[in-house]
Amino acid sequence: MSERSKLLQSRNHWKQKAIDRGKTERAQRKEIDRIKTERDKFKNKVKAAKAERQKRSPQAVVGVQNKTDLVHLALRLFLFARIGRIFP
Repeated sequence: MSERSKLLQSRNHWKQKAIDRGKTERAQRKEIDRIKTERDKFKNKVKAAKAERQKRSPQAVVGVQNKTDLVHLALRLFLFARIGRIFP
């Protein structure tokens, strides 16, 4: 083989490797961008759900007003759990 043909063959091989490498890097960047946008979408959904829960939380939770209410609630829960275990 002549020097010129070796040079051309080497350059063509180098060009093909560069093209292949570029294709894989572009595909990886595209995939990373897709994953990031999907992750951001889910993060925003979680933030919105947490905000909604915080907004509704004070309304949904019945607070215990005094000690007698707390004792009453504890006894009801205890009896329900005991009866529930005896009669499945």
